Amino acid sequence: MTRETDTRGRNRPLSYPPRREARHLPLEFNMPILRLCIFAAAIVIFSSVHPAFASGEGWETDLATALEKATAQGRPVLADFSGSDWCVWCQRLDEQVFAKDEFKAFAAENLILCVIDFPRDQSVLAEGQAEKNAQYRSRFPVKGFPTVFLLEPDGAIFLQTGYREGGPAPYVSFLASVLDARAKVGKLLEAKSPDLAAAEALLGTLPEEAALLKARLILATFPEERIAERAGAAFSLVMAGLDPEGKHLAYLEELGDKDQKGYFRQYCVEKVREKLNSAVNRALQLRDRAEAEGDEKVKADALAAAEDLLALTAEAEELFETKERKVMNYVFRAVAYRVLGDQENVDKAWQDAVDADPEAQILERAKAIVQPSEPENEK
Repeated sequence: MTRETDTRGRNRPLSYPPRREARHLPLEFNMPILRLCIFAAAIVIFSSVHPAFASGEGWETDLATALEKATAQGRPVLADFSGSDWCVWCQRLDEQVFAKDEFKAFAAENLILCVIDFPRDQSVLAEGQAEKNAQYRSRFPVKGFPTVFLLEPDGAIFLQTGYREGGPAPYVSFLASVLDARAKVGKLLEAKSPDLAAAEALLGTLPEEAALLKARLILATFPEERIAERAGAAFSLVMAGLDPEGKHLAYLEELGDKDQKGYFRQYCVEKVREKLNSAVNRALQLRDRAEAEGDEKVKADALAAAEDLLALTAEAEELFETKERKVMNYVFRAVAYRVLGDQENVDKAWQDAVDADPEAQILERAKAIVQPSEPENEK
């Protein structure tokens, strides 16, 4: 295939077929119609005719190396998780920001740059790098591409962002404001007994995007009786995947009724939603494989997956409160019964979904998969 050089200096194929643009949306509102599954992954890929870039001058390709340089130079790492030969927003971020002289000049003075790439054409990666990148992805809360982190030299995240419109000037301004906030927070926390009044004053000046810095500042300085602020900060870190030891989640659970905003419940709702999405996809995929291959073991696995899905819908029923979530849960239950071949319970779960919200968009999209019986008055 003919290749050209991209803005970071890597050879890339000239063209790939265009695909849809990446969007990170709740699964229940992002369901492809053409597949025999109504539930897609939370990330829909959007590819374009500008394929693989890679790091060129000034960019490391291995995070461990970048962190070593960061430690030696006392700088944070900008880590760009990219799908360089398929993700249009990754390519736009590279071409509109990272390739520009204004960004390069800022980065040269303030950052260690690293691209963690997930190209379809893995021949552009060094030997063994794909495996390393997969490990890095599992370590960080990457939910879409591009995801850009600012990391301390020890690898701790203090910013998570991605593509931002406007070109290099606003991107550089944004990064500069976060680095300034980091410096102020670090200086305050260097004190043996950080001053609460100073912490509160600093919180009022930090940019909205510095939520993780705010959370750490609150947890380090606010007394235990400031439950609302501490709970909110703990929740921010938990949902950002920055609670590896589970101590912040344990704190939220221990609060019980003192957690007036229900942060622990919100966490539980999100986790069961993620489990449901995974379970319904697994059940349908196994069902389709069993039908295509006629394999009895795969069929047994599909039935077991459907039973697991049913158990999750029972758990979710205790947690889901919004109309949209209730409808989704009933539809997922109907899917489980469809895989199990239980038409009576398919129809019951489907009717529960219709009764909860007859206008819900998911019903139209799900009907072909669930296959409820037609009402008598429509036959």
